[in-house]
Amino acid sequence: MYYFAYASNLNREQMRERCPDAQPKFIANLPNHKLIFAGWSRKWCGGVASIKPCKGEKVIGAVYEISEMCLKSLDKHEGYPTIYNRRKVWCSQSLVILWGP
Repeated sequence: MYYFAYASNLNREQMRERCPDAQPKFIANLPNHKLIFAGWSRKWCGGVASIKPCKGEKVIGAVYEISEMCLKSLDKHEGYPTIYNRRKVWCSQSLVILWGP
């Protein structure tokens, strides 16, 4: 399955820690969405990135191929289902999984 990474999950080292078998595939644009900072993390003392629908905007990210094990790991790190929801969206002509509000 494909996963659309944005914000801190664009850091390859972080993705290797969370999903050792994730394979980066390509740079991608998520159309009609915009990057926002919707909270504060005490863990790294900085903003918490999220995305929201916004006509005419786009979020630049990367698509990874991930396993079921990676999906479960990302669920844990992204706080699914209490903090973020997981959904499928079309991104750069591929159906991908995305965590967001």
